[in-house]
Amino acid sequence: MDLQQQQQHPKSAFDMETQESRFAKQRASVKWLLSKAYNNRVPEFLKDPFYRDHEGQDHLKPQIVVGLGNASIYCQVLSNIYSDPNYQSLNHWSILQTLSRKGVPLNESPDQPLTETVLIQTNPLRINAHMTVIEAMMVLYAKEVASSGRISSALERISGRSGSQPVQHHEAALLNWVSHVCSALRRRIEYEVANGGGVGGGGGGGPPVDEYGQRLQSPDIPPVRDVRELCDGVCLAYLISYYCPKLVPWPSVKFNHVPTIEDSIHNILIVSNFSERSLPYSVFHMTPEDVTYMRGSMKQNLVVLLADLFNLFEIHPAKCVCYPGMDQQQMPDSGTNEHGIAHRRGIATQPPVVAIPELRSGLDSPPGSGGSSSGASGGSAHSNNGSNRPPFQVVRSPSANTLRKHVSAREVHEQQHQPQQLPQYQSQHGSPQHHYQDQDEGFVVHRSKGVPTLSSMHEPLVPARLRQAKEKTNNDSKAEERGKS
Repeated sequence: MDLQQQQQHPKSAFDMETQESRFAKQRASVKWLLSKAYNNRVPEFLKDPFYRDHEGQDHLKPQIVVGLGNASIYCQVLSNIYSDPNYQSLNHWSILQTLSRKGVPLNESPDQPLTETVLIQTNPLRINAHMTVIEAMMVLYAKEVASSGRISSALERISGRSGSQPVQHHEAALLNWVSHVCSALRRRIEYEVANGGGVGGGGGGGPPVDEYGQRLQSPDIPPVRDVRELCDGVCLAYLISYYCPKLVPWPSVKFNHVPTIEDSIHNILIVSNFSERSLPYSVFHMTPEDVTYMRGSMKQNLVVLLADLFNLFEIHPAKCVCYPGMDQQQMPDSGTNEHGIAHRRGIATQPPVVAIPELRSGLDSPPGSGGSSSGASGGSAHSNNGSNRPPFQVVRSPSANTLRKHVSAREVHEQQHQPQQLPQYQSQHGSPQHHYQDQDEGFVVHRSKGVPTLSSMHEPLVPARLRQAKEKTNNDSKAEERGKS
């Protein structure tokens, strides 16, 4: 069933709610797909992938429909994620095979199998089939970013304890990262509350207070065990507060053991505004209401949100990131692209191109001139080096020198034995020294040899003569030709 069919026949309030949640899921997923297809620089006219017609129905924009139908958007996503241009020429079936080889399952619908024939349809577009492929792309991205080694390194730095972490699923590893960050933030808050420092601290080193003058308490943040526990926005906001305490102070987060809808939307709005204003590119492709109300349907969207935040906080820290001990922390070059994924073909791991040094500077100028005008303006050291060098010269080949000496010796011999022809030749062509006065030239004209032309050819042209026919010269009979007498 396509998007238009979903919006034309709502039957009940439950169907309308399901339709609304499905549309919100599609909108958030397509926005994420476009962000990866355009390297997080989506054109302005595609930032909202849907448009509304005169009947009030929402449709995908034609450029996106065409890109999903011919698989060009999927190819662009894979090519950008892995920095490999070989993914540019895949079709839908090759993309499904690539996802399967990388260990990403495809949740096919039993009533609609995922085939090339279904995915290439554009009128109408099989949006449910494409949503299956988009979710598989999300799983692949989160799996590549949140590897066990990266999560373990981050947990060791945050907790201060070194130890081997068990290999976890990427989803569990990201939730474990959020739990450790919230625990580290709670220890920092307890220290600030006990010592009267930090944000909201009272004057003269008093305990920190809120906007109503009440003393702030350290929040008791439980560990996160499921993605749906992030829908109240508390742990997401505390996650940002740990890495960017100046932009998101921890007292600005509303924490209650029984969160209300208002508190949840407030906290999610903090995350959305931070992503829009402080990060190099927006990674929050949902709305606060989508996260708060649609806990189950937005699960994979929240997972890729954590993966994007992990990339911008740990792998490629943004300029706004300033967690404790970051100055002493060395950020090694992990050889990853801007998506936080290691290069498969080593495109960006090559050494930077260095300009070739100017080895001939000042060689073309004569001695004492101080080099060229650009070299003189560049500095005194450069001009001094140019003035001490001889002018640039090309070494002549031995064959050219030998030929030049042979011609000069022959001219002397001709001048001694034919003195009466010299004035006539000088009057017509100039002196011989004029032709050979430049001893550095390698091109020599042989006077004794001329260029053959048609006028110099004395042999007259003879017209072609046709051979006579055989019958006119052969008087033998047929019997004589066969050898019969």
